[in-house]
Amino acid sequence: MKAWAKNCVADCKPPPSDSAFAAHEALSTALSALPRGKNVAFGVGLRDAATGRSFLYAVGAPFEMASTVKVDILVATYVRAMDAGRTLTANEKKLAASMIRNSDNTAATTLFRAAGRSPGMTAVYERMGMRETRSNSSWGLTTTTPGDRLVVLDALARGGGALRAEDGAEILSLMRTVATNQRWGVGGAARPLETVAVKNGWLPRATQGGRWIVSTSGLLTGGSSDLRLAVCSRGHASQSAGITFVEQVLRLAREQLGV
Repeated sequence: MKAWAKNCVADCKPPPSDSAFAAHEALSTALSALPRGKNVAFGVGLRDAATGRSFLYAVGAPFEMASTVKVDILVATYVRAMDAGRTLTANEKKLAASMIRNSDNTAATTLFRAAGRSPGMTAVYERMGMRETRSNSSWGLTTTTPGDRLVVLDALARGGGALRAEDGAEILSLMRTVATNQRWGVGGAARPLETVAVKNGWLPRATQGGRWIVSTSGLLTGGSSDLRLAVCSRGHASQSAGITFVEQVLRLAREQLGV
């Protein structure tokens, strides 16, 4: 874990770098000032692939993933098939489509078990270079950071770690065709002519007083855009409040960074 991210329970942000946006500090200040419930913690990551510039901000990392982890489970499925010298079976492809397009939990559990459960996922995270993601035997409680979401999104777009570019392209094709009622989050921050590839996560947590995890992760491409975006958050009073919040974060980030 990067030094700046350790024990991140307050306003945590990475140090400036040559690849950071010029408006990094201004956006961090604006995000810190966003109205939100006292229990809400969130982080955002944005990378402009055209320029290589990145933005990272997190309050309360790491974050439980809920269904955003289904992208990782599918990455592990492709890596497992590659290691065996084969392509995905017809049944694996069917399960993958249901898991990503419809966020089917049964399909996710089947592929999670086939990938070796938590130890298998941990091995894939290591091979992908996702140093801040921790697998859980209850897959939806896997924890991550916005920075690691950018790692996997880059791999989907270009290949990287243990994932081949052609396999990432197949995953993105599923993320571009998610059910209409699941196109919020990154999709809610899209502009005309942009293509959306997204996977969202949402989960009420009994251990957090019924407050909601609401997260979104994906790509916006087309026109002049080639963006990877992720918001991880928890502590919302309702799913709808969480959706409104993560979309507000993404729109603010795009506006402030000029992308």
